[in-house]
Amino acid sequence: MMQRNPNPNTQMPKWLLYGLIAKGVIVAAVIAGVVIYVMFK
Repeated sequence: MMQRNPNPNTQMPKWLLYGLIAKGVIVAAVIAGVVIYVMFK
């Protein structure tokens, strides 16, 4: 999965990687917020 490939088209671009990480963080924050809101409602 992490092998060095000379073809740059097969590498995941940095912005796509950061976008996936940011989306995961946002989803986790929303889920945590909903859980806390329901618990302390």
